[in-house]
Amino acid sequence: ELKLKEGMLQMGLGPKVYTLSWVFIFVVTYFVMALLLTIIGANSVFEYSDKGIVFAFFFLFFVSTIAFAFFLASFFQKARSASTYGSLIFFLTVFPYFGISGDDSSASSKLGACILPSTCFAVGTFPFVEYEANGVGVNSENINSTKDVNVSMGQVLGMFIVDTV
Repeated sequence: ELKLKEGMLQMGLGPKVYTLSWVFIFVVTYFVMALLLTIIGANSVFEYSDKGIVFAFFFLFFVSTIAFAFFLASFFQKARSASTYGSLIFFLTVFPYFGISGDDSSASSKLGACILPSTCFAVGTFPFVEYEANGVGVNSENINSTKDVNVSMGQVLGMFIVDTV
C-alpha cells in the first residue's frame, strides 16, 4: 500500500531486521501493558496471587498474540484485509473456550484448545478464579497443581510459550 517496507529494503535494511524491529516494538509495548495490568490488578483482582505469575500470564499472552498476528498476516497481501480478517479470526478463536469451559471437559481437551492464544487466556482464568476465591491465589507452591482445577497455571503458561514458538 504505502510501499514503506520495500523502500527500507532498497535502502539496505534486511528483511529479518525489519521483522525484528516490529517484534521489538510490540514486545516493549506489551511489556509495559502487562506491567500496568499487574500493578492495577495487584490489590483487587489478583490480591492473593504472586505478582510475577500474574505478569507472566499477561506478558506471555501478549507475546503469543504477536506470534499469532504474524502467523495470520502471512496469509494476506494487503494490510487492510489482514487487519479486518485477522481481527475477526482472533475474535472467533475465543469461541472454543465455550465448548471446553464445563467441569466435564478433560484437561487434554482444554490444553488442546490452548493452541489458540485467546482460548488459552480464557482457560488461564480458571486457576486464578479458583485460587483467588479460596483466598490463596496462584503462587509458586500451587502453580503446577491441578487439585482444584484440571488445568494448572504452569500448563497454561507453557502453552503460551508453545503458541509463541
